[in-house]
Amino acid sequence: MIRNGKEEKVLSTELVPGDIVLVEEGDDVPADMRVIEATSLQVN
Repeated sequence: MIRNGKEEKVLSTELVPGDIVLVEEGDDVPADMRVIEATSLQVN
């Protein structure tokens, strides 16, 4: 997750609007999100 320009790990319950979440292959998406950038993205 990136908040205020810093990358850090937080629990999904600590996410707030405006956070940028880094998602990698195999990760579960912890909330409704808008995709900003993706490479070879596939969704179910």
